[in-house]
Amino acid sequence: MDFFCASGICSWRRRRRFGTPPEMARYYFHLHECGRIIHDDEGSELPTLDAARDRAVREARAIMSAEVAQGRLCLGCNIEVLDVRGRLAANIPFKEALALSGI
Repeated sequence: MDFFCASGICSWRRRRRFGTPPEMARYYFHLHECGRIIHDDEGSELPTLDAARDRAVREARAIMSAEVAQGRLCLGCNIEVLDVRGRLAANIPFKEALALSGI
């Protein structure tokens, strides 16, 4: 059972003491691909913005990997990371999600 107080600190301290992490934030990952947007309507709970950025990079790499397997690759795509209020928290261009060499 959590104890709540006006500032929210009481609840957080109790969770910390018993090893439960503080509440996680929800982030949405919208894919901008070839002029269309694929919206993430569910989102994901992650502990930090850095964790959300890391997830967006992994997703971009997975999408590019599937494209390469089909013999094509679009580096003009990007994943926008939005917070729960719909504000842009990060933008991950595909071309920045990997290191290109020999080109």
